[in-house]
Amino acid sequence: MVGSVAGEIHYRRLSSSSSMVASGTGMTTYKMEPEIPFRPSVVRASVASAIDDWLKTSVICADVTMSASEIAEIVKNAVKNNCGIDRHKLVVQTYMYEDIGQAIRICSKCLWDGNFDNYVCVERSVMVGENKERLMLVVIVFGLFFE
Repeated sequence: MVGSVAGEIHYRRLSSSSSMVASGTGMTTYKMEPEIPFRPSVVRASVASAIDDWLKTSVICADVTMSASEIAEIVKNAVKNNCGIDRHKLVVQTYMYEDIGQAIRICSKCLWDGNFDNYVCVERSVMVGENKERLMLVVIVFGLFFE
């Protein structure tokens, strides 16, 4: 829609692309693709570094829920700050369980766009307490493009 009212910006649809352009400004105001894609290798390195730093400086408390939520927040901030991902919604899931030889299956379900969305999974084994109990730490980061 293009008009001539002063002080207002009017929009018109470009026929050759799917973005909106403000009249007279030449700036794209609506983007259909991310400028920086979710790169699993870069995100995996950032997540692994954040987890390793946290494990070196922190003690896992008896209330594992607090530790898991703290790790999720640290990982989310590390990915946002280090990977330059600004147009993706980040979902971080953290699982901590005692490793006594059992198996675990983790299942997640979400709406997915195969072109722009991706995920990263990082696992760590942690020795805890005086009895040297072994915990498994699994962190999954989903990067969902947010239009």
